[in-house]
Amino acid sequence: MKHDRQGDACMTDQDSAEDVPMGPRWKPGDSVVAFWAGNGCYYPATVAEVNELNRTLTVTWGDADMTHRTISFDQVMEVSEETSAWSAAKIDRRASVRQTADKGRCLYTNEVCEPGQVVFVERPVLVALPALFPALWEHLKKMHQEEPLSLGTTTFHFAALISEVKLEPSALHVILDKFVPDPNEGPGDDVLRILRSLQEHPSLAETLKLKERPMDPRRLQRLVSAWRYNSFGHHKEDGLVLYNRISMCSHSCDPSCCWSYGDDDAFILRARMSLGMGDELTVSYLQDEDLLKSTRVRRQKLQNWQF
Repeated sequence: MKHDRQGDACMTDQDSAEDVPMGPRWKPGDSVVAFWAGNGCYYPATVAEVNELNRTLTVTWGDADMTHRTISFDQVMEVSEETSAWSAAKIDRRASVRQTADKGRCLYTNEVCEPGQVVFVERPVLVALPALFPALWEHLKKMHQEEPLSLGTTTFHFAALISEVKLEPSALHVILDKFVPDPNEGPGDDVLRILRSLQEHPSLAETLKLKERPMDPRRLQRLVSAWRYNSFGHHKEDGLVLYNRISMCSHSCDPSCCWSYGDDDAFILRARMSLGMGDELTVSYLQDEDLLKSTRVRRQKLQNWQF
């Protein structure tokens, strides 16, 4: 510190350097969560280079994206150790579902959250992958090849059938309680066709115990629609994953949250901006690159969710 001619205190270069916040001492190879300027969300990354003078890092993004790799120190956070799913009670302390007049049930935070902070980590209700029932997966694929299903994929019908086969009643109720555009929807042609084909397939009919426990076509259709409108494509394999509370997150092209995967397909919801108590938790249903496109294009893509 020194004084100028008027006697006021002023800072020397040495003083300025001493007053710069130290912050974490990052080094190449460190795992971090960093701000990606493409959409303002935080994503997993690995430190590639450190520039102490400019207080910036060069990172390698977890998905190998090569854009916006230079990040200031204040836009980088240590990786949270919270990669395992929280208990339902712990999630309920952090977030709650509320009924709204125009959007149905939506998710809100019960506590203040800072940018980059984990809001909660939720385990899936079900991960519907081909390995759960390979014979059924191959049977549906063959049907689709012979005569394509109207949804253009077998994954929703496979997930609905797996729900009937694998889930306990309480978990099945969670999926049946999810949003569908028409709660009174009757069974579609594809559902009826699939059920007929299963009944005519001796080994599958026996495995599914269709004689002892016939499947209700209307309920199966409800499950298909629940998976269609509430699930995520699996991030590694050809399949779907569905979560309970996360499915209540509304879409926003400027979302309050971003997300990543944790242990055993757990969904890590992270604040993208400062959140006050009672703020809505939203995510983008679109891919990152789609968020940069025109309103008309985004609306077209969101029609899949009846927007």
